Amino acid sequence: MNFDNLPAEIQSEITARAITEGMLPKPDGFDSSGRPTWLLSTMAAWFGHSESEAREILEGIGQERGINPFVDPRTIHRIQ
Repeated sequence: MNFDNLPAEIQSEITARAITEGMLPKPDGFDSSGRPTWLLSTMAAWFGHSESEAREILEGIGQERGINPFVDPRTIHRIQ
């Protein structure tokens, strides 16, 4: 099963459960589709990496999947 190929509703449910069960930090904001987003610093700290290490890891995942794991911060609705 490839997470990226799952329907959006299932992806949302899995992500929400991961947050609720403490496997992911609470999101820093949401994109225009309502999907949670995190600052690189938040994810790096959560998983015990430096920001540069986290960037390298995410870039590698993006290359493997043919996606850009980063979003334009101007499009994010930040949680106050």
